[in-house]
Amino acid sequence: MAGKVLKWTNGYPGQVSRSIDDIIESFANSDTNAIPFGAPVALVSGNVKNVSADNTVIIGIAARTVKTEETYGGHDAKYKANEMVDVIKRGTVCVTVSTGSPAAGGTVYVVKATGAIRTTADSSNTVEMSGWKFKGPKDSNNVAEIVLTERVF
Repeated sequence: MAGKVLKWTNGYPGQVSRSIDDIIESFANSDTNAIPFGAPVALVSGNVKNVSADNTVIIGIAARTVKTEETYGGHDAKYKANEMVDVIKRGTVCVTVSTGSPAAGGTVYVVKATGAIRTTADSSNTVEMSGWKFKGPKDSNNVAEIVLTERVF
């Protein structure tokens, strides 16, 4: 049987891993855009939105949950507008790293305008996540684990 097998060594973005002490809470997505699994989310008026330059109170990562795809084969790996979003606020979760090579214990930075996760600061364009640390290197799909050790909200 012909086919292509994707190898994921660190998991999928938003996948909770090593869940011995994780804290996950649900919030409404008050953004008009979808929130992808594994994306940082910001608290806005008691709900969550994608991180943007207007809202930098980042409280956690959108956790991957079991949900039915709206379109067969559509890969709906996201929370749509007005859906409830499971947010991991403490624990270990897989994320996509946009820039840099993470190392165990390395600092996590989030780009204010896009919510992208990276390993280095960029003057005034990034937020240092003081309670978040990389667990180790990223895999060939740019997925790495991060540990959220401090709750923001």
